[in-house]
Amino acid sequence: MATAQHDVMLIKYCSVAALALIVWDHLILLGEEKTIILRSGARFSVPAWVFCVNRYWSIIGMIHINVVLVFLSASEMSNGRCQSLSAMIVLYLIIATFGTNTYLTIRQFQVWEGGRSILYMLITSFVLTHIPGLVLAVLSMKNLYANSTYVPALNTCAVLTKSKLYGAWTCVVVYNTIALVLSLLNGLHRPRHRNVDIISYLKSDGALFFGIVFVLRYAVLILMIKLPTDQFFLPTLFVWPVTSATLSRFIITSEARKIRRDVYVLGSYEMETRQ
Repeated sequence: MATAQHDVMLIKYCSVAALALIVWDHLILLGEEKTIILRSGARFSVPAWVFCVNRYWSIIGMIHINVVLVFLSASEMSNGRCQSLSAMIVLYLIIATFGTNTYLTIRQFQVWEGGRSILYMLITSFVLTHIPGLVLAVLSMKNLYANSTYVPALNTCAVLTKSKLYGAWTCVVVYNTIALVLSLLNGLHRPRHRNVDIISYLKSDGALFFGIVFVLRYAVLILMIKLPTDQFFLPTLFVWPVTSATLSRFIITSEARKIRRDVYVLGSYEMETRQ
């Protein structure tokens, strides 16, 4: 009983910490969101949509998780609330994960300078991993919904059987591995004057972000397999806020680089016309 209470408190503390991280990240990036992401002419672009969905969907999801796991009293809890929470967590992960990978695939398509055959390999791997991953995620959602329950003695939600969500997550990790390797190859393929230039290429192409996401998602896969059933929620609380914050910064950096490039091109054009 003491161990179960410890696990419940661990999940609640992690849940509050994850929400605090996402809200803090949101507040410190409000200026960049207004001046870079929501600037005139870019408010309805793909990066702006992905950025806003990533940010606000994460906040909504973490608030929902905290309300159910932390703030509801025993009289307000029920099996139905726990079943809905488990299903919604999978839905949150589906939208966040597939949205992130879709944006990064589009980004790779825009900056790719290697052979087209390898680029098509990236797109093909996206389709071949995400379709079965989506199917497995939906099946996991149904399974978790049916096997989630409220535990009155601990005033918390519990999952009765081991989640099979790691099957869908394996598909995501496989794609992230392929994308990381291909983005590294693209960065190495570019002509450069100095070896240090490769760091700039890897940053702009998203290879470094792919690397961070790969490490996080591989860690979550291990946690999904190794953790006991009563700690099902921990992997979500571990990876979601960090991935969300990292993606926000990558989009802001990419868009800021695009603005600087446009300003440079416009300045060069004006100088040529004056001459």
